[in-house]
Amino acid sequence: MTDPRELLTVGCGAGTQSEAIFYLIRDGVVERPDHVIFADTGGEPAQVYAKLAHLRAGYESLGIPFHVVSRFQPVTDIHTDVLDPHVYATIPAFTVIERTVHVPLSWRRCTCDWARIFGIAGQKGTANLARFAPGTTPDEITHHHRVHITDTDCPLCTTGDEDTAPADTRTALLHLSEAGLHTVPAPHPECGNAGRIATRHHTYTKQERGRITRHCTGKYKIEPIERKIRVLLGAREWNEPCRWCQATGIRVPPWQPDAGEGPCSVCHGTGSRHRVGKAPKGSRVRHIIGFSADEYLMRVSEVGFPSHTTPVYPLAERNITRADCERLIRANGQNPVRSACNGCPNHGNAEWRDMKANRPDEWEQACRFDGAIRDVPAMHAKRYLHHSFTPLRHANLTKPSRQERKTAQHDLLQLLETGIGGCSPHGCRSHELDNHYPTLTTLPTPTFRNAA
Repeated sequence: MTDPRELLTVGCGAGTQSEAIFYLIRDGVVERPDHVIFADTGGEPAQVYAKLAHLRAGYESLGIPFHVVSRFQPVTDIHTDVLDPHVYATIPAFTVIERTVHVPLSWRRCTCDWARIFGIAGQKGTANLARFAPGTTPDEITHHHRVHITDTDCPLCTTGDEDTAPADTRTALLHLSEAGLHTVPAPHPECGNAGRIATRHHTYTKQERGRITRHCTGKYKIEPIERKIRVLLGAREWNEPCRWCQATGIRVPPWQPDAGEGPCSVCHGTGSRHRVGKAPKGSRVRHIIGFSADEYLMRVSEVGFPSHTTPVYPLAERNITRADCERLIRANGQNPVRSACNGCPNHGNAEWRDMKANRPDEWEQACRFDGAIRDVPAMHAKRYLHHSFTPLRHANLTKPSRQERKTAQHDLLQLLETGIGGCSPHGCRSHELDNHYPTLTTLPTPTFRNAA
């Protein structure tokens, strides 16, 4: 063991890279860690939990402590948390917002005073004067900017916001004078102070597609692991009453007041919070993260780590790719698995197809979860797990996703760049092309028409 204030830890995800790191540690290629930490989201597939048991037994056989942490205690399923209106939990689902757009095609002049202003100054002029409160006189408009400078809550503005002050008061005075008005007209609901009314519209439905920002990794993975690291470094622990629910364990969720009272999302209904202080001064930890060489540049960032944590990437440092990790796992008699929740929107079509064909129970669970998140009262958008913005059960799983096309193109370009490795002194290696890229050798032979 190293000094307790200078620890070496492993962030285990029970996936392909995490299992490869275990074999490298076992064989002495990677330095032996002091602790291994796994963050449980409660929604991992059964094969991941089976792999977790395998890795846990392996690390404990080496005498390395293995810790399982989670966002809440006891562990809750992230899928249940997302559907619970009293728990603030989101996933990076794909969203669709449908808006009805009315495009005016023809107009008629209104009969109010705003129509007189519109006839002189147009739409910009009516919008300029509409910023003032009804009944505002020219003298008050003259001193309008001075009021804004001295008082943030201007009584002359309809909104009381400093940004509503017209850029040129002389223009506002000129439009009011040319219209023959002595004060700003009263609001006119029929035209909306525009001075004109649309008589014919073109109506259509517009879809705005997007995606929710990913917070699940930070809440359910990174934060629990960092909290456990501070505990291992000797940080102070204590319990305190939850100030968000006044230690009652019950409160109304501010993001969805219609849900009514329920368990507090901060203390999880206990009324008390378990807190962990800062890491002791001078303590350090080197934290092993399993980013392989082919994803190092895309995923690695030195920003966001605590000051006492130094990230270590043994796979990238040794130029070990994900394919190398899979070969290492199979060489040890195991099958590689990907660590991701059942209802993760980052699944590609290949993973959805594999789940549907080989894990029907998990597929059915994912489909039910996809239907349950469609309409959530706290959001105006419809949410989907599949990147095609369609229900998962009816999605086209045969079409490759953008990431799958990108990966296939990268593999083909790498093959063209490096070749098949040349000839070995013990035999020809051209068969490796068939093993790694079988589709390249099964294409039909092209036929060419003879030139006339």
